[in-house]
Amino acid sequence: LPLLVGTGGNRMMRITARHADEWNTWGTVAGAAERRTAFVSACASVGVDPTSKWTSVQALIFITETAEDATKILDGPMGGRSIAGPVDHLLGELSAYADQGFDEFIVLDANLGDSPAARRETLERIKTELIDQL
Repeated sequence: LPLLVGTGGNRMMRITARHADEWNTWGTVAGAAERRTAFVSACASVGVDPTSKWTSVQALIFITETAEDATKILDGPMGGRSIAGPVDHLLGELSAYADQGFDEFIVLDANLGDSPAARRETLERIKTELIDQL
């Protein structure tokens, strides 16, 4: 199996650890860290080196002007699957995912604009203001 998404459950984590080449999870820095710890434990329980697996994480990214704007987003229905805040804060969040050992951060575009042009503009901003700064 090339990829299994492990969102929880010890059994699923062990199956992923044993058989998958890659593992992906969603969420905030804290949530992803908790699931990554469970994945590393699952790898140990089946005798697999967790560094032999490609790991990725994804979250909706919201660049906001203020922390208050970010709080409104994070308190909303997708808050547990999002990172939000001014650019400096988001740089810290993205760095924290890397520090946890994730190999890849996946940027989704569903929340980045209502049109292809708007999504492209926001993606360019993410690249310029975030990715290029890491």
